[in-house]
Amino acid sequence: WITVEPIHIPEADYDAKITAMVAGNESPDLGYMHGELADPWQNEGKFVNLFELLDKDTELKREDFLDYIWFKASDDFAYGISTAGEMFGLFYNKDLFDAAKAAYPPAKPEEAWTWDEFVEVAKKLTLDKNGKNASEEGFDPKNIKQYGVSFETWWGPVQAQVVNNEGEWITKDGKFGFSQPEAT
Repeated sequence: WITVEPIHIPEADYDAKITAMVAGNESPDLGYMHGELADPWQNEGKFVNLFELLDKDTELKREDFLDYIWFKASDDFAYGISTAGEMFGLFYNKDLFDAAKAAYPPAKPEEAWTWDEFVEVAKKLTLDKNGKNASEEGFDPKNIKQYGVSFETWWGPVQAQVVNNEGEWITKDGKFGFSQPEAT
């Protein structure tokens, strides 16, 4: 009984088009929002409270969702929901660990490696063109054949590493947080 009229707006034009639609009182009922637009528009009262809608729903409840996916103006006002609740995980190739005679990463949190232990294993898995690993004498760091670890470098995984190490992007007193040892 619900009719949906989809509108495709290319990413390159999205913010300009959606801003023009809102300015002309022709905004869509539902849409993807970038934080650059969503936060100010939320402050201007342009969004409905999703929590009020959920409280009236007979099938869904707030408790059905992870709390961290909501974009909230307050504890009782959600103006958006994340398009993806993401997790970062460690994937590894058992054959490479076996060849390096290295133990697999522990599966139990209480047995997790320290950062230094992680680095030592990564060194054993990093091989130069002559087959020497990064912890061996004579290792050639300019001719690496196999890296022992690879990290994604977009902000999501970087943020996870910074926060997990108790660092901050921006400190509580408003300074650049990457100068902190925890973030570095």
